[in-house]
Amino acid sequence: MIREAGNPFTLVAGNSTTENTAEKNWVQNLIRLKLTNRTDSPMNFRVEVVEPAGAAIEFREDPLALKSAVSEVFHASVIAPKDKFRLGRADLKLVITNEQGERREHEYKLIGPQ
Repeated sequence: MIREAGNPFTLVAGNSTTENTAEKNWVQNLIRLKLTNRTDSPMNFRVEVVEPAGAAIEFREDPLALKSAVSEVFHASVIAPKDKFRLGRADLKLVITNEQGERREHEYKLIGPQ
């Protein structure tokens, strides 16, 4: 998982699971996530945010599907509550599952306001 080029973060008014308000109390990070399918058949993946509480991830590509024996980079926006950031950082924990029930956790540092 790597950060997209450009601004490290953006303050936004809300996400698709919250009410939009004039107050910019959410922090958006743009990331890239590389997924690999090492099987002999096509595979769908699902990515969920475990931490921080209230955060959400939205992918530009939908569904997260890979043909057999390939890797691909997917682009995502992670939106987290501004109050979850301490000293400009917040821990992000993602759970990635596939349709065979395999599960992996990935941790990442989000960047936000001080």
